Amino acid sequence: MSSVMKSIHNHLRIRLPALLLSLIAVSGMLFGLVEKTKTHPERLPPDNVEANRTDAPELNNIPHHSHALAATREAISLPRSELDEWLALAPGQNFAIAVSSDERLKAVATRRWQSDGEELLSANVIGGGTIGFRTDEAGFCGLIQIPSRNQAFILSATVDADIRIQERLLSDVVCAKPIEGNLKILGNQPVTTGIPRPTNETFTAFSGGGGPSPTSVPVLQSRTSATAVIYIDLDGETVNDPLWNGGSTIVAPAARLNDSQITEVWRRVVQDYSVFDVNVTTVLDDYNNAPANRRTHCVVTANDAASPGAGGVAYVGSFTGIWSPICWSFIDDEAKACAEVISHEVGHTLGLYHDGRTSPPEEYYAGHGSGITGWAPIMGVGYYREFVQWSKGEYANANNSEDDLAIISALIAYLADDHGSTTGTASAVVGPSATGLIEVNTNVDYFSVTLTAGTYTIYLQPDTHGNLDGLLEVFNESGGLITTFNEYALVSENRLTAIDKEIPMDIAALMGCAVTTGLGVVFNEAKLRPGESIAVLGCGGVGLNVIQGASLLSAWPIYAFDMVEDRLDMAKKFGADETINAKEHRFFTGRIDVVVDCTGQVGLIEQGLNITAPRGRMILVGLPHGRQNSTIQFNDMRQHFTGKKIIFSEGGSTEPNTDIPIYLRMHKAGMLKLKELITHRYPLDKINDALDTLRTGECGRCVVEMP
Repeated sequence: MSSVMKSIHNHLRIRLPALLLSLIAVSGMLFGLVEKTKTHPERLPPDNVEANRTDAPELNNIPHHSHALAATREAISLPRSELDEWLALAPGQNFAIAVSSDERLKAVATRRWQSDGEELLSANVIGGGTIGFRTDEAGFCGLIQIPSRNQAFILSATVDADIRIQERLLSDVVCAKPIEGNLKILGNQPVTTGIPRPTNETFTAFSGGGGPSPTSVPVLQSRTSATAVIYIDLDGETVNDPLWNGGSTIVAPAARLNDSQITEVWRRVVQDYSVFDVNVTTVLDDYNNAPANRRTHCVVTANDAASPGAGGVAYVGSFTGIWSPICWSFIDDEAKACAEVISHEVGHTLGLYHDGRTSPPEEYYAGHGSGITGWAPIMGVGYYREFVQWSKGEYANANNSEDDLAIISALIAYLADDHGSTTGTASAVVGPSATGLIEVNTNVDYFSVTLTAGTYTIYLQPDTHGNLDGLLEVFNESGGLITTFNEYALVSENRLTAIDKEIPMDIAALMGCAVTTGLGVVFNEAKLRPGESIAVLGCGGVGLNVIQGASLLSAWPIYAFDMVEDRLDMAKKFGADETINAKEHRFFTGRIDVVVDCTGQVGLIEQGLNITAPRGRMILVGLPHGRQNSTIQFNDMRQHFTGKKIIFSEGGSTEPNTDIPIYLRMHKAGMLKLKELITHRYPLDKINDALDTLRTGECGRCVVEMP
């Protein structure tokens, strides 16, 4: 943790990719960021359709998989009179539907009924598949599903208009996966519906007798002011829907969860959707009172008749009022897995598709890593990682790059920013802590507090089950960065470099900056040649590696400048030919082919430029501190006619995947001094002592050893 040592007006900046947080100060005046049958109102059009219009919602604009396209056959039209014939069918009667210019499907009606002003019909396709129709005063919609060939046909009609039939992949319409391999472009491959159940976790079922009774479910509401609603139904349900279970009634028993497990399920789902203006609720009235094109109803039950063997299932885009208002979680006896299924299936209702991989080919990616830094995409499978998040393909071999957050926010707005994003608009902290919400993944929140002299410990504490990777920074009243701390980092696979397992972790840690920057300056940016002279201003971790890189290339002479004798002694061991204590000697007046500044001190940069030889190169590695004037002044106009180059270093222009393995092989061969860089070691609870040692300059590299 970090310490602040002065009596100043401080600013705290939070930059985080997502979700709810609270910052808690540990000591002193500190702060923190941080049969009962339920009725459903009639189906309404999506958000982009006026609620009082008399035609049916447009069903043919549902999104496609990013890795699967709709079938190529053109849409066809059928006369409206055929709909009247279908709705007059009795159970057991045969009929046929022309789904294209060259195919007619034969079917048998299984059920016809009325509910909430709708005419409903279900049927079975002869040879495999199901049909569901519904019509009301707004129009008609229907869906034909043929899982054996990943095929669906969408039927729609406005009032008194002809019927339009469009072919789609079934996996474009419902949560589904191929039986083997990845989805093919045009289907013709068997699919199974529903997210798979967990395979390697132990689940402890609620032992209280069969689940809660309808009156015992805790009343849980995340945002009662929101219009949009995610209703988690845990107390049992009777479902009559032509698109589920072939239209046959599903009697879903209550979830086998006790009150504390229900609360955990709710909290996890709340966290997944906490940046959006939506009410995650266990209250039926919240759902019934919401507009039918701004809600979804997730039934949690052990009865998986809607998708046998699955962990849950949903229709894509149904949040806007098309298809069925119901989605399902069949994991009803373990809180973590239940919540993952709910968030996944609700994601489908909002228009999201699966996050899988192209290699190995898989429909659901289960994530990577372990412990608090392991993560999985919500639209993959999140059972096996504690941290789940919305994704846009930030992992190796991702098969879906759609931006989940952008798609959701098109239907449910982000919450308004609750704290200022500049020092001038920082929220004043009163008392030992403050809370805030990171509404968007680019959000930065500032807080301010006036502290008396002393040492303070600051914590950034995400909410329980929060989807948050945060960075905490503390600034003084002038805007200068005092300290920063990031306890954990979530890093995408394509931002990591594989190294040999034999490399010790303390050596690997040096690759984070000092070694790669110092050697990169020499090899990549200065392009130092044998026999050229070089001067290094500042012999910390970066400067020492510039020196040893120059020594490897047979540069001569190599000058080392610093004000700390311990560093100058180390510079000699790393290859410096001459060391100069800048505190005790008049500055060097020679002409040097390459000058590397690692200090960020403007005065030294100006002197370094003066001693750079004509056509020489000066590399600026260090950054000016705080608000120090960073304007470099030349002595006279002659500097413009010398051909000197000033190069601003970018981490030594290092290519990690290429350069780091080379440096580690050089170390293994005895060419690089890396162990010698480590002069001090500290346990994690002494991290502030390590920082103090770095400030003295009387060290090479300090290693903090994690428990």
